[in-house]
Formats: sequence, C-alpha cells, structure tokens
Amino acid sequence: MDEKTVGKVEELLESIAEEEGLELEEVIVFGSRAREDYGEESDIDILIVSEDFVDVSKPKRSRELYLKWDYENLPEPEFICLTPKEFSEKRSRKPHIVRTAAKEGTAIV
Repeated sequence: MDEKTVGKVEELLESIAEEEGLELEEVIVFGSRAREDYGEESDIDILIVSEDFVDVSKPKRSRELYLKWDYENLPEPEFICLTPKEFSEKRSRKPHIVRTAAKEGTAIV
C-alpha cells in the first residue's frame, strides 16, 4: 500500500480512536492492499487489537469505525476488531485469517 494511503488510514484511525476513547494496541493492514496486488474496487482489510474491546459485542466493536470512515478518500474498509487475548489465540490457529494477517500484514500502529 502506498505511503500516502497508509498515512491517511493511520491518521483517521488515531482520530476515531481518540474521539471514542479507544486505545489502539495494534493495527495491521492485510490482504490485497498490504500485498499491493489490489484492484480499483478492492477493500482495505484492517485488524485492530484493543483491550477496550473486552466485554463489547463483536458488531459494536467496529460500528463507530465504519460510521466515521472517510469513504470519499479511502477504500472501503473491512474491520476485524479483537481483544489482545482473542488476537493471541486466533493467530496461532491453522488456517485462520488472523494468523495470515499477523504473518503477512503491515503494522501501521
């Protein structure tokens, strides 16, 4: 993914996190955008790890991220929001998308 887009994504996520009182422990961009083999209509896959997701239902974890995303200037996102414990457990499973994200993705936060 080009540096300009990485910068925009990082800046936007940090802004949303600050507004929502969310501490971002890890943010990984993965999939076709990270591999740089994406098409014009490709989404951007983003894995977010935060202790603040504990006791929050999975649909609610990403709600504000989707609502506040800059759809005009950035590719459509696909979020996976996990607690550190969930991330640790899922990244060791074979095969699992979280394992692939951790192994092949690009950490931006």
